[in-house]
Amino acid sequence: MENVGCVIYRDEYIEREEIFSENRKHAILVVFLHEISHMWFGNLVTMKWWDDLWLNESFANYVSYICQDEAPGLEKYTNAWSIFLDESFWGLSED
Repeated sequence: MENVGCVIYRDEYIEREEIFSENRKHAILVVFLHEISHMWFGNLVTMKWWDDLWLNESFANYVSYICQDEAPGLEKYTNAWSIFLDESFWGLSED
């Protein structure tokens, strides 16, 4: 969950005794980038009412994948857009 200047996350996102798979690390990275994008870009897509919450969440999700693709140091996550499209098509089919 994002707050001003702080991202709160679950203990399950911290590697302790177990070694996380690359897919799990990727999923955790998506969550962090999603919440950080709310802090950076929240005012650009703030909804007038709760029935437009999808816009805020969709934009944060989109920006998290842009960050994965473009950010220095994240070059090993090469399948970011494939996962994004997979999730997008799932949403479109549900709609």
